[in-house]
Amino acid sequence: MLKINNIKKLEIGCGERPTPGFLHQDIIEQQGVSLDFICMPYEIKDKGFDLIIAIGVMEHLTFLEFEKTIENFLEIMNFEGEFLFDVPDLKKWCEYYIDSCNGGGI
Repeated sequence: MLKINNIKKLEIGCGERPTPGFLHQDIIEQQGVSLDFICMPYEIKDKGFDLIIAIGVMEHLTFLEFEKTIENFLEIMNFEGEFLFDVPDLKKWCEYYIDSCNGGGI
């Protein structure tokens, strides 16, 4: 597990409730929230992150956007960095998977 002190942390899709101690990213400006990145998560070019979190975010991306995001995170994270996320809308992801297996657009 990573040390808690002195690590470079990024929160993807922070919305209106950014997690203290992280750099914050979202695709839109939020009233009262200071964002470090206003872009899609696969467009972040900063490097050296030890921890990236995405809470309730990844299920909103298409498979292609998800794939591009993961590829980008591999580029911007340190070798032993961690990416933590949840997928609360598993039904949506199952539908994406079924559609992609049946030749549907991604």
